[in-house]
Amino acid sequence: MPSAGPGYGPPRPFPPYLGRSRAHARAVGGLAPVAVAIPFAWLTPALNWAVDRVYTTAAVTGADGGAGRAASAESVDEYGENNFTANLATLSTADPINLAHFTIAFFAPGAGEVPRMRAATMAFVLNSRTADEQAVILAASLPGTRITLTGAPTDLPEGGTEQVIEGVAHTHAEGPRTVAWITAPVLGLTPGVSGPWFLLGSSSLSGTDYMAY
Repeated sequence: MPSAGPGYGPPRPFPPYLGRSRAHARAVGGLAPVAVAIPFAWLTPALNWAVDRVYTTAAVTGADGGAGRAASAESVDEYGENNFTANLATLSTADPINLAHFTIAFFAPGAGEVPRMRAATMAFVLNSRTADEQAVILAASLPGTRITLTGAPTDLPEGGTEQVIEGVAHTHAEGPRTVAWITAPVLGLTPGVSGPWFLLGSSSLSGTDYMAY
């Protein structure tokens, strides 16, 4: 886990009774019980990979005047100061510090760690797919859907087979009909592995699971 910088609170799991948590879209996708399997061969080559967002410091304010700050000293040393800022329209005094800690825990790589990689776009030419394959692609084309690329080459970035759809674009023309997904890597402390998220009935208040914010 990233270490805290001077003057900042340490990143930590968030008890469910602190503030009003809202589920991060990528966490929601990660919580999906079953990822949709998409054969790598269906994709229109080639995939372009980009570094996922990196935040090394976070400063969040709330409507009640509260504030939360967090940072990873080792991430700052590695990547410089890349600040996340937000102003929350919430009356809970716990939300700003919760969001600041969440951001550093999941978006500040430690020393020697490689940031998560996202596929800038995943494109499919529907004309080249069977009716059943088209149905799978179109049914999955919803933001928040978690997908797993099967049969992928071994040189993909670590965790690159596990993605969450963030945006969808359709192209209708006389020629090819295409669907393109904007995706992001599954959010978690380990590349390709979601969470760990706090779940009622299976997590404990003294454990190390995180509330999805």
